[in-house]
Amino acid sequence: MKKLLSIITAAASVILSASFLASCSEDVENYKVYTGPLVQRRSEPGVYLHSDGNYYCALAYEYGTWASIELRRTDCINNFRITDDQAAVISASTTSEGDANYAYFFGPEIRFIDGSWYMFYSASTSSTSSWTQRPFVARCDEEDPVSTSAWTVLGKVEAVTDSEFNTYDDIIDSYSLGTTVFEYDDQWYMMWSQRIANGSDWDLDDDDTTLTLEIDGENKTYEDLAHSTLTSYNETNPNTDTNIYWDCIFIGKTSPDDFTQVTDAKIISVPEYDWECGIYSEHSDTSFGNTNNAPQALIHGNDLFVVFSASDMDESYCMGIMKCNNTSDLTSMANWTKSSSPVFESDTSYQTYGPGHCSFTTDDGYDVMFYSARLQYGLSLTSTGSTGTDSYSDKNRALYAKSFTWKSNGYPDFGRAGGRD
Repeated sequence: MKKLLSIITAAASVILSASFLASCSEDVENYKVYTGPLVQRRSEPGVYLHSDGNYYCALAYEYGTWASIELRRTDCINNFRITDDQAAVISASTTSEGDANYAYFFGPEIRFIDGSWYMFYSASTSSTSSWTQRPFVARCDEEDPVSTSAWTVLGKVEAVTDSEFNTYDDIIDSYSLGTTVFEYDDQWYMMWSQRIANGSDWDLDDDDTTLTLEIDGENKTYEDLAHSTLTSYNETNPNTDTNIYWDCIFIGKTSPDDFTQVTDAKIISVPEYDWECGIYSEHSDTSFGNTNNAPQALIHGNDLFVVFSASDMDESYCMGIMKCNNTSDLTSMANWTKSSSPVFESDTSYQTYGPGHCSFTTDDGYDVMFYSARLQYGLSLTSTGSTGTDSYSDKNRALYAKSFTWKSNGYPDFGRAGGRD
């Protein structure tokens, strides 16, 4: 991982002519090019290309309070920046059939499944706490989902019987976010990121610096690299005295019959490399994360990948990738191989920092990745304010799109953040 340059720089405003805005993309060699941030002060894009020819993009909205989910629609990716076909479709006031959600909405994903629209997202289960996020599901049975009155919250996702963690009535009982669903070999799966706490199905030592899991009948122990004194790049780790936590990727089986239920829930990824553990963060607060979150399935031919985000949510935020080597059991960690280095990270050349939380779609046959990134190095609570430490309140994340190709080894080639290459 390239060492991040300690340069504070503000991204210039992107000014486009009306003629360019009418163009959905620029074709350059083997790429579609989408210039600059498409939507500023929004993040965590979930994009879906519907059969009506429109792209639907769900975004986390209202920084600081994260009080709603915004849905935008356009038939042209570049026009996400100017479309007025948009609405805040889910908030704490949205009608609920099951558990009610409150503020702090993160990671919305919109899908059209079996004749209905679904939104998968995380939200607070408490009206007073900002750290009680759990996976939720909402549904819209109307043809037009860009409506504030069309959605109904079905409730919080729960792990039911047949879960490996059968000593819990519901294992999704700690901070969770980044919910996504996908279908593979006629089976629906749900993935999410969840913060590990002490319990009978995992073993944390007293200061949380090691995590021991039973994987396929054998115990495996993970060391907390956030407290290590030296990184794998032979650099001093400045964060050795900070508090840490473990965010792991879970997978379980689900069904359109009831997306609020998952079975066979298991962990398939634990932070194990220094770039996953927040040790390159310079602007976060005193809690540094061993973090895997925002998983997204990427299917290419017979290959199944999961692209995920890692590290703290500042300029150190980046993306890694896992490949399933034995698709007969997607819920076994032993069947997944993780990259030992990030596949998408900050690029000072393009002034694009902390790329993460992606989703995938297509554009005229090209594969396209949407992602969030910061417009400047470091954290700032306003577009012109002083550097802060609260990454969740920083308003300078934006929505980007990037087409990508495939390497000869079958893996995706995402190129560089913010650029066409």
